[in-house]
Amino acid sequence: MKFIEKQRNSVGYRRLLELQKIPDSTYDDVSNNVSKNDFIRNEVLTSLLEEQGYLCAYCMQKISLSNASIEHIIGQNYVKDSVELGKQHQINYDNFLAVCEGKSCKGNLHCDKSRAAYQKERQLFANPLENRIMQNIRFNSKGLIYYKDFIKIETIETLNNHADLYEDSNIRYDIHKVLNLNCQNLKARREAIINALKRLTNNWTKKGRIETELSKYQRKQSDGYIEFCQVAIYFLNKNR
Repeated sequence: MKFIEKQRNSVGYRRLLELQKIPDSTYDDVSNNVSKNDFIRNEVLTSLLEEQGYLCAYCMQKISLSNASIEHIIGQNYVKDSVELGKQHQINYDNFLAVCEGKSCKGNLHCDKSRAAYQKERQLFANPLENRIMQNIRFNSKGLIYYKDFIKIETIETLNNHADLYEDSNIRYDIHKVLNLNCQNLKARREAIINALKRLTNNWTKKGRIETELSKYQRKQSDGYIEFCQVAIYFLNKNR
């Protein structure tokens, strides 16, 4: 995961503002292929992809218009204290993320696909729009993603009642259980990046070499960020 800064001058943002002015507009007017506004989906999704550097908002795999989907931070069916917050924010651009298909872990769903089972009753705590949270996302040498301090997975899996948990515990539960970001394939791919960087940097004696490599992963190119870039950024910052 990495911090995402919303661009409120994008085409997608403006389209949704226009849609909000139409009485009784819903998310169906964005996503429904038979809707008179079906073209909006591609415009919104393109804007999301551009601001995210064509990376999934959760796992950081490369995505494109052909395989990405729109995710709601506040789930469409989320209800809190009898208030249908999901419906209130269903066409709010600031509530949208672009995500992958969530099927790269051999039968184990991840990202929004695994989150679907939790959306009605659980808000998202591991929010990539919150920079203070994203600054504390870390990775160990085995590719495991975690928040602030490393805690055994077995302990995290027992934390299931978010109403009774501190924010830190909720974020850890989101990362490991709700979004399933430590499924084997994702973890292995992150570990491969770390191992490659270890081999690359072992013989570097000049700080400038690491700075150059770091800037490569921090920079958004015309085709977006490098896949899993935040893993490399975290490793290189630790070894500067």
